[in-house]
Amino acid sequence: MAVTKQMAQKFPCHDDALENMTFLNPEFKELLETDCVFKLAKRFPQILGDTCSLDELHEEFLDYQLTPKEELPPADLGADKFWSQMAKVMEPFSSKCRFGLLTKLALACCAIPVSNADPERIFSMLKKIQTEMRSDLD
Repeated sequence: MAVTKQMAQKFPCHDDALENMTFLNPEFKELLETDCVFKLAKRFPQILGDTCSLDELHEEFLDYQLTPKEELPPADLGADKFWSQMAKVMEPFSSKCRFGLLTKLALACCAIPVSNADPERIFSMLKKIQTEMRSDLD
């Protein structure tokens, strides 16, 4: 029972960063609140740097939400390819990236390694404790 509790604590199921990364899925763009990108920008300040203002990020996110799907890359590409294509979307009258801060944040979030070392370690520990000879641990 203690091992199960320890395993449940190790899984990051309720991590705010994971919940806020739903903005990576373009299918949910109209349903999201700007708060999700703000929380990620505050959680990982090194991604956008000191020069980024939250007002600029807010404007980009609202522009992204209001942009018709026809003007954006196809949503079925997968998050990493979608946001790579988004980095190529330019502002209409300049050569500036239209969603520069948002794509920088999104691509950095896509690059965060997914690690399951802690749960694997716990399963390994459980295999050593619960053997065929000790199959009933109450």
